[in-house]
Amino acid sequence: MQMVSALLRHGPAFLTTMVEKLVAWMEWNKISSIQGMRGRVSLKTAADPGDFERANYIHMLHRWKR
Repeated sequence: MQMVSALLRHGPAFLTTMVEKLVAWMEWNKISSIQGMRGRVSLKTAADPGDFERANYIHMLHRWKR
């Protein structure tokens, strides 16, 4: 949804900016492909699954609205 909003606000040319930023982020994180991103942040690969679950729970609480 956020991508659609950004495209509506900035136009289709904004995709070029998004791709450039994604490539820069991937280089900074030493990720060579989209495949390398899959599963990188998941419960299965977390050093401490309990911490991962707590962080997701806290994130959900912060985003919740009545």
